[in-house]
Amino acid sequence: MYVEGNTLFAMPFDLRRLAAAGPAVRVIDGVKSDDSRGGAQFAVSGLGTLAYLPGRNSFDPRPVAWMERSGAMTVLRTTPAQWSNPEFSPDGAVPSGRWCVPRREPAPMGVA
Repeated sequence: MYVEGNTLFAMPFDLRRLAAAGPAVRVIDGVKSDDSRGGAQFAVSGLGTLAYLPGRNSFDPRPVAWMERSGAMTVLRTTPAQWSNPEFSPDGAVPSGRWCVPRREPAPMGVA
């Protein structure tokens, strides 16, 4: 099982080969997640009962802007991205930090 965006997916998994054994299927939309940390709020019991916290991704892609003390805003990056820990070069001219580009294919988080 894994979450992409706000959606929980399930995929059959072959434990001997440690490989997917079939295509992923959508299970539930609206599962609380945090793409910045790779976590999602769901659990599956040994008997197969699924519990989850309804919600959405709490780290949606967003543009990056600078606000001066006067309140004037300057957009530094117009393309929305998932980012954290903004930093600047010593001269203050170049923004940097951790930029995450959303994946185009699902990335399994773990087997439940």
